[in-house]
This record gives sequence, C-alpha cells and structure tokens, in this order.
Amino acid sequence: MAHSAPLVLVTRPKAASERFARALLARRKAEVLIAPVIETKPLGPRVDIPKDASVVFTSAQAVLRARSRNRQTAYCVGAATAKAAERAGFHAISAEGTSDNLISMLLQDRPAGRIFYLRGEEAVGDVARHLLDAGLAVEEKIVYRQVDKPISPGTMAAIENASGVLAPVFSARSAMRLSEEIPADRPITLIAISPSVATAWPRNADNVTAAKSPTLVSMVAAVVKALDSDSQCSP
Repeated sequence: MAHSAPLVLVTRPKAASERFARALLARRKAEVLIAPVIETKPLGPRVDIPKDASVVFTSAQAVLRARSRNRQTAYCVGAATAKAAERAGFHAISAEGTSDNLISMLLQDRPAGRIFYLRGEEAVGDVARHLLDAGLAVEEKIVYRQVDKPISPGTMAAIENASGVLAPVFSARSAMRLSEEIPADRPITLIAISPSVATAWPRNADNVTAAKSPTLVSMVAAVVKALDSDSQCSP
C-alpha cells in the first residue's frame, strides 16, 4: 500500500542523518527513512592540535578527527560544525554559512600562530589557498574520506512503495549519489542546502528547490514547508 504522505529520504552519513531526523521530527510529524549513500572513513590517527594553534573545520566529520587539550579556537563553517567542536572541547566560532563566509571571518580575525585546517578528501571553496595567499600560516590535513554506500534492497522497496519521495540533500556528491541509486522514473522532490548543490542534481526531478540559507535550521524549515504544501494539495 502506498503511503499517504511523501517519504522523507535522508541520505547523509548515519550520524548526520539521525541529527537531521531528530530536528525535523521536533518540528513536524513525518515518515523519515535514513539511507546513507555515503559513509565516512577516517584517515590516520586523530590530530592533536598544539595549544598555541587554532583550527579550521568545514565539517563535523573533521571535528571527530581532532583533539583539543587547551580549548583552542576553532573556526567553523556553520552552527552544526561549531556545536560539534564545542562538544570536542574547542572554543568554537561559527561563520554561519558557506566556505566564503568562513574565509572572510578568518581574513578579518587573522589569528596569530599556526592554523590547522582539517578536512575531507573533497572540499569546497579552497579555503587553504585563500588563507595562504593572505599570508596566514595554514597547515592543511586530510583526515577522512567519503566512500559510496549502496541503498539496500529493503530500503529501495520502501522508496518504491512511497507515494512520493522528498529528499533533503546536503552536498553535491550526495546529489550525484542519490541520482545513481534512485531509478530515473521514480518521482522525487529535491531540497538542496544551496543553489550550487541544486545544480549538481544531474537529471530532472519533480521539483528542485534550495533552502534559504545553508544551515540545518533552514533545511528543516524547507522540508516542513514542502510537507505542508503536499498535505494541502492532497485530496
């Protein structure tokens, strides 16, 4: 039997998907299916950040690969990453948005001493190059990689049985991976965290929209709006 409301398909790595699902369900009742299409693999041991250094994070996954012993300052791309950094013992400052916002904040603050930039193999915005060009002492370390994870047959059956699929997508790679996993004839509504992620979707969708800002709060609001719109259109 088909579901009466769209299935919210969350394809982030497991911990991030669960965080998003909790935030969504705190706002609105919904049927959420967590089906990561990417998983994170650590590279090397955790990095001890020297007590006189600061650190830059563009993802919560990178925070997990760092160790603070002196509450060093962590410059973070957004609120979710900053919360992860605070939990890890850093003094976190959020740029509240994109890598461009993060670069601007760092160029304005110009932290003294070494800056450790911990990131995954794939990164957006070439943060290190901008900081080095501005004369800051940046040491870039790749601390994790993301690998493809196929959707299981059972999960695919649930997707096929849904009346519709509403997919919040948080990265260009996730958009590409989702398009590879979901059959081309399956109706899907895509909500992207940014216009650039929206344009990364490589094929037609029933609807593709971008959140008002690249934050968890805006993504939740966009999904709630889409669900409410769908319920108003339902007979």
